[in-house]
Amino acid sequence: MTIGWHHDRLNPLPSTWSFPRGFTVIQLINMWLLGNKKQHVPPLGMMLPVYIKHIDPHGRKYSKMKQVMSKIEKFGKEDNVWRNKSEWDGKYVTTLWSTIWPKLDPFLRTKMQRTGDDQPSRDKSRQGQIGWRTCYNNMQEQGLFAGNKARKKRRGN
Repeated sequence: MTIGWHHDRLNPLPSTWSFPRGFTVIQLINMWLLGNKKQHVPPLGMMLPVYIKHIDPHGRKYSKMKQVMSKIEKFGKEDNVWRNKSEWDGKYVTTLWSTIWPKLDPFLRTKMQRTGDDQPSRDKSRQGQIGWRTCYNNMQEQGLFAGNKARKKRRGN
């Protein structure tokens, strides 16, 4: 891991790195578990929010990514394909993806309004091509984050 001084702290992320535009779910899984060696980006799952404060000032994006990954981890553990942090490689990420796909699939659909149809339908996106944020929104809409302590605290429950 390479560490540099920027944005007023020692930081393992390159100073010019930011979240890729159109970041898909499969890209999130890869970046979260493996990082990107060519760009000198360590696994995002090992990052502390303070290291990405210059990219995500209030940590909201990182928090939402973490929530999606917590569900992916849960699905992986249920299917016995989740590994320890140091064990991840491309092969295991592919195994995770293909194994949890049936559980993740309902959240990888977009609302589509068909011409001449009164009701929107959920259409399947090409496998792996849907944005992580759409997946997050679908998970939230379907109540997967209902037990989130921080969310309860903000609502005053």
